[in-house]
Amino acid sequence: MERRVPSVFRAVHAGAPFADPLHVEMLRDLVALHHVRSHRYRGVYIRVINAVQVAAADRYVYMHPRSGLETFARDKARQRQAGRLDR
Repeated sequence: MERRVPSVFRAVHAGAPFADPLHVEMLRDLVALHHVRSHRYRGVYIRVINAVQVAAADRYVYMHPRSGLETFARDKARQRQAGRLDR
């Protein structure tokens, strides 16, 4: 599969991705592969983003200890990390 990708992308860049039936088949396979990989790594992405949000909230509170947002920022970040708050 990977050996055919360069020719498919050349066809896409040339503006003729559907001229060759093999290119159409390859594009369909690539979209399916992308979907499967995206779904698989979505959980990893969510965990990383949540960890970064918690760290950012903690860093903000450390840098601005008298801010009125201290409790709010920490609580929201921790709720996101626990999956109790939608984005």
